[in-house]
Amino acid sequence: PADPGTTNTPSEPGNTATPEDPSNTDKPSGPEPEETEKPEKKTMKLSGIKAKTGTKKVTGTVSVKKAVVKVKVGNKDYKKAKVNGKKFTFTASSKLKKGTKITIKVTKTGYKAVTKTTKVK
Repeated sequence: PADPGTTNTPSEPGNTATPEDPSNTDKPSGPEPEETEKPEKKTMKLSGIKAKTGTKKVTGTVSVKKAVVKVKVGNKDYKKAKVNGKKFTFTASSKLKKGTKITIKVTKTGYKAVTKTTKVK
């Protein structure tokens, strides 16, 4: 009976030490990918949005060139806006009415998507 007891006692600390080493290795490697992901995705700003009653145009400025800008007027689907440099222009099919909800979504690879909602003034 003494032999099995002696065999179990050294193997238990040995088994406990073995899992600790991989877990210690996993813990530092876990946060590293998170840290590398954060600098990859940059932020953009959407500003100067103009949408007046009685006009068909929605204009604004994006802080990044060559971004994809999509505009949603009311309950209709998103449609691409024309982007020239950092400025974008969207022409609606009909005149804008006061209080209509306009949602603008800006996307570009390597950047976080930006969505902004305004109402026609």
